[in-house]
Amino acid sequence: MEEYLKSLSMRRITAQSYNNKLQVISTFLHYLQVTDYIGEFSNPIPLYYKKSYPGVNEIDNLDQKLDLLIAHLGEFPEKLRIMSLILLTTGIKKDQLFLLRNADFYYKDENSWMKVPDTTRSIPIPDILH
Repeated sequence: MEEYLKSLSMRRITAQSYNNKLQVISTFLHYLQVTDYIGEFSNPIPLYYKKSYPGVNEIDNLDQKLDLLIAHLGEFPEKLRIMSLILLTTGIKKDQLFLLRNADFYYKDENSWMKVPDTTRSIPIPDILH
């Protein structure tokens, strides 16, 4: 097993991928222990984990790409256009977008509001979205 772990560390893979492979090995060894295919032993795999840091995913020329998207938004089907506008103008998470219902959009004090799903907050939205 140590030879396999050394060969893993010699490859040019990210620390997170390396740790994921170790997790799979650890799960498999635990399965073998539970099903009595192997006897009890101390699991040395946690000693081999590598420190991983979250990556920063920046998009080059994001403003120009968003401007291009907005310029061609009229060519999208209506439902996709509305979903894109909600994501671009409100800043809600993608998974919350699919929880939206018509009742989540309302007027209050002459402003348009959208109730954010799974929360108790509401955010102002452009009138055009309402």
